Amino acid sequence: MKSLWQLLSVFLLLLSSPVSAANRYFASAGPSATETYGFEGGWGVSLGFDRRIAEPASFLVRADFTSLPSSRGGGPPIIFLPHSPLALGESGPDAATASLGDLMFGLRLKPTGRVRPYLDALIGVGHLNDPAQSSAELRSGTNTVLSFGTGVELPRIVLGSPFAEVRYDFYFVSGISGPVIPVRLGFMVP
Repeated sequence: MKSLWQLLSVFLLLLSSPVSAANRYFASAGPSATETYGFEGGWGVSLGFDRRIAEPASFLVRADFTSLPSSRGGGPPIIFLPHSPLALGESGPDAATASLGDLMFGLRLKPTGRVRPYLDALIGVGHLNDPAQSSAELRSGTNTVLSFGTGVELPRIVLGSPFAEVRYDFYFVSGISGPVIPVRLGFMVP
């Protein structure tokens, strides 16, 4: 968990860089699915920073916070804030939800134009907290995350651009079998 906080600190430093035409910030939210439970009760939010490094390419930093069911029929996850402002899901041994947090960086490729489809490829560090698991190894873990996704950025309105995306996030942490599939709707400024 300490390494996740250190990476979050680096992310916040990147976000504090000067605003220019090359720097863009985004926030998004939406449902999240797993191979085991589909879209049953999973949800998440994403925050990020996009810095254009060439006309069709950007350097991307993204932090995701996701709550997922630990068991089928566990009910919708809830937000709780007992130990940190970033904790998602329920706590305690009878919890029906697990929380995931990650910080990733990578590349985004997108053409110019009014409507811009894009492709993302990122790598980073992710942390799983699943208090419902009986084994300490499955209950909590931090390891590498790979993310591959696609989306579309719509034409600019007033302050920024709305976007929609879907990704496959592969967490190499015990307790997660298969990818997490976040579907996000968001807004990018400027």
